[in-house]
Amino acid sequence: MFGDLSNKNSDEAIIEDVKKFIDRQMWTDAINKWQLLSPGGQALRANKVILASAYAGWGGLNTVTLFTSLGNMGSSTLFAFLMDAFKGKTTADFDKQVIAEGIMQTISVDAADRTADENIFLLFIEFAKIGTLLAGTGDLDGDGAVDATYENCTDLTATQGAHIATGIGNIIDILTVTGTSLAGSTLSDIQTNFCTPFPAVCAMKQVSDVDAAGIQVGKTLAGESNLGIGLAAPTNDPYCQLSTTPIDPTVDTGCGIPGCCPNNTATASPICP
Repeated sequence: MFGDLSNKNSDEAIIEDVKKFIDRQMWTDAINKWQLLSPGGQALRANKVILASAYAGWGGLNTVTLFTSLGNMGSSTLFAFLMDAFKGKTTADFDKQVIAEGIMQTISVDAADRTADENIFLLFIEFAKIGTLLAGTGDLDGDGAVDATYENCTDLTATQGAHIATGIGNIIDILTVTGTSLAGSTLSDIQTNFCTPFPAVCAMKQVSDVDAAGIQVGKTLAGESNLGIGLAAPTNDPYCQLSTTPIDPTVDTGCGIPGCCPNNTATASPICP
């Protein structure tokens, strides 16, 4: 072992340096150093987790802080809590969480084929992915509260809407496999209130899985209030809502296009077009 560490070009020595950079929050140094690993070293799942942790940390994820905060969610909806937890973060931080998620999914897309530790880490990445996205699009002044001008239907891109859907899908997949009680009853409520009426969306774990209807549901979920998950975005609430009896997002519900949001009162239950 000491022989390996004395060789500064060995995979073992490189990983020790990567860990030191991460401890110092020197994210780009950690990532650049990781790239010096041999192909075999880069393929090791433990080393993939280390690379993912560098990207996640760079994007603002502190697992200890987030774990502590989860125990004090109170009556906040999950999305409101996550937006506040990552206030001040930007869509650039969200992009780093997406990279971290992708690295973890090279180990496996399915929670059943990852270890418990890998799953819990990815669970925190999914929280961070959603939180940084909501903060970067819905809380531009960084005060932890949704902006009065936020319109989730128009302020989220199609890809970002898909990531809302896959964030929930991965969270539910991980919780089902691990049985963790993180965030208490909030996530079981999501499984009941969201996954029961939208089972197909809850099964989406990669953006490539998400169809146009899933994007509509993901965008709407970000700002809804009906199911007690989203941000209750002022400009869309109460018009853009999801229901336990979901409407077909591909059907024109009376406004001339499939879905009528934002700010259309012509139909009873529109979702983001």
